Amino acid sequence: MKRSALIRIGFILALALCAPKIHGQSEPEPANDPIAPAADAQNSTDSSNTAQAVLDLSTEQRQYVPALDGAGLFSLQKIQGFRILAGGAVSTGFDTNPNNSADSMASGLYSFLPYIGMAAGNVSTQLLLQYRPVFTRYTAYAGNSMQQVSARFTNRSRPRWSWAIGMDGMHGNDAVRPLAPSNTIVVGNVAGSGSSAASYLPNAGTVTDINGGFDLLYDLSPRDALAVRIANSYNSYPQLHQNSGVVTETVNYTHLVRPTLEFLVYEQTSQYYLDIHCTTVGGGFGVTWEPRSHIELSLQGGPQLNSSGCQADQGFSYHAYLSSNIRGQSQFYVRGDRQPVNGFLGPGLWQNDVSGGYQRKFAIHNLVSADLGYTQSSTLANTGDYKGFYADASYVRQLKGPFSLSCKYQSFVGRQGTPSFTRNLLLFSILFTPASPLLSE
Repeated sequence: MKRSALIRIGFILALALCAPKIHGQSEPEPANDPIAPAADAQNSTDSSNTAQAVLDLSTEQRQYVPALDGAGLFSLQKIQGFRILAGGAVSTGFDTNPNNSADSMASGLYSFLPYIGMAAGNVSTQLLLQYRPVFTRYTAYAGNSMQQVSARFTNRSRPRWSWAIGMDGMHGNDAVRPLAPSNTIVVGNVAGSGSSAASYLPNAGTVTDINGGFDLLYDLSPRDALAVRIANSYNSYPQLHQNSGVVTETVNYTHLVRPTLEFLVYEQTSQYYLDIHCTTVGGGFGVTWEPRSHIELSLQGGPQLNSSGCQADQGFSYHAYLSSNIRGQSQFYVRGDRQPVNGFLGPGLWQNDVSGGYQRKFAIHNLVSADLGYTQSSTLANTGDYKGFYADASYVRQLKGPFSLSCKYQSFVGRQGTPSFTRNLLLFSILFTPASPLLSE
């Protein structure tokens, strides 16, 4: 049977499966709930914020790691003993611009996203490893692939000292990224999409992105803590002859005024290397407030002084978010920041981005969600200024056990210098997401 025929059959099956169930039909309660909204914390995997590329240990209850299969967040405190993680998805759909270029031809597609991981730990030590490849085939193009890995190790063997080391990496065709789950960063107490969801260079080809770092925390008292973070972000685009890297060092002091209110003072230094060589030094203040048990607000920022190699005047760095998570019902977030530029945008200094989303569960078995994102940067070498906009909407229908169906639409518009390109995707997926006791509730 021809590949185009397989695509058409897949469309028909997916549409039939995603159609709402006729009223009056009975359905047994599922054994587990893979679409329940999950709680989140601060940015962890998005390379736009290199200073937060690894786990934030400043607050013990916020030790979360995003699940690469999009199932939610793993709570590291729940890791006891040894556990194998597994899941995956198969999708079919339509892509208007598979190569992220101004003259690309639309094509049908199907993809396979297996997922495997391992968790091990005890009261003081936790280890979490994840691997998720994405394999795609098109009716009008050759297939592409992308590999993504995540690793976290935390330790608190002494009462006042704790530390963590983490790494996230991606290698493969940059145009494959939209086919993978996008809600893989943490924003306050909900899952969200970061700036990388709106960051695509045209005709980028194969890309390598590696983010990692080390955190060290010392509890000065029950209310005061001192933390040091050293993180590195590296990005390579051989096809565009671009390489970028930035090392960020952050020292912050936090004071817990009361269980729902925390103040901090921080110092941040970023050293750019490879295609750009310059340094930015700065600091600032911040506050995190929980006015309700399901609402979290955080604001922090301050000035940054740039060296002459940065070719820019004094800058300003900030990070802010508002999130709400009503367990089992809905979640909402809005975030914005100005941080060292995302590696996916090539060599650059600063980027501004904002994103937001809403998720709602209804009638027990159904989940709807939508996300928006905007990214803007002024690059200084090899590439021009960049702007990107991203939006998606999805519907998930839970079936029996760990299986569910997903219908998702994504839209992207990007402009780098004079040329611009757009991309729209419609995906129908069958998801296999076993409920895990390690996921946050």
